[in-house]
Amino acid sequence: MKIVIGLIILLFFNYYFLCKNYSKRGNKFIFGFFFVFTSIILRILIDPSTSKDYIGYFELYNFENSASLSSFLVSEPYLYLLYKFFELFFTDKSVILVCIFWFNWVLCMYFFVWLAFRDDLLLWKKIILFAFYFFLFSFVVIRNAPVYIIYSYFFYYSYRAIKYKSTIITPFMHLSSLPLLLLFFHKEKNYFKYMVIGLPFFLVLLVFKFLPIFENNEALESPINKIDTYLEDTKQISFFHQIYFVFISGLVIVSWIFFRKQLLHPIVIITLLIYYITFFINPIIGFRYSPYLILAIFLTNFESKYEIKSLTEILNNVILILLPYFIYTYYETHYL
Repeated sequence: MKIVIGLIILLFFNYYFLCKNYSKRGNKFIFGFFFVFTSIILRILIDPSTSKDYIGYFELYNFENSASLSSFLVSEPYLYLLYKFFELFFTDKSVILVCIFWFNWVLCMYFFVWLAFRDDLLLWKKIILFAFYFFLFSFVVIRNAPVYIIYSYFFYYSYRAIKYKSTIITPFMHLSSLPLLLLFFHKEKNYFKYMVIGLPFFLVLLVFKFLPIFENNEALESPINKIDTYLEDTKQISFFHQIYFVFISGLVIVSWIFFRKQLLHPIVIITLLIYYITFFINPIIGFRYSPYLILAIFLTNFESKYEIKSLTEILNNVILILLPYFIYTYYETHYL
């Protein structure tokens, strides 16, 4: 255990130095090598079966063939296809799941290295995203993680007027991303007005009117059961979600004070609206949407006009205090 904690600390500092902007590009590649190498050792040492999502996939997730094309398409086939691919080489379910966890780790490592090389993002923003989500994305949520990553690319490139269309595949990875497809049309005329008026009505109608009807539909049985699972034991963990809600609200208020123009971007506003609506429907569902909101806020390109060098330097150094929280995310996401 001491070795793992030591490697986690080393990983954090490797990533911190990787994210710095250097006059020589070669320095980034050196720290990038040590970051990836340290992460590989951690992935080897940390048993995937200790992940808090592992038991759910091993005992509860259905990897059997779908009865029809419609049930296949709405049952989030990404993980099913990934499982079937590794089943070509292995028959033991536990071995196949380990392969999937490794595959997910590779996707996430690419994302965090990509993030580190974004020179137009401030160091402290990169470290916040890393500290919050490295273990969650890379070691735990093998269905959600690719969706969060795809939307991260979408946020980043959309703010910089670069087209990114891969979000269209995300509902086949995780159905929770379906409302976020509305962001794809953020440049349309009157988009903001229609979304603010129509989105709350649509989400409330979906949860309270259509879901009870869908419960008797065989094709939708699997996703409905997953929604029911999210809604279980709400009282036991609602306090944590309320604390997180306060944190998110504080982040929004600070962003409104200092970066109002960026916060009023249609992507941020609609993502914020989705988070608040889902939170008030159920805090557990809201928590699942919170990474989208944090990513949408932190991947904006507000530095060019609002960067204050002295403040930036302070934040770049103070951000190291997130190390204990980074270690905590490891304990929070695994059974030890």
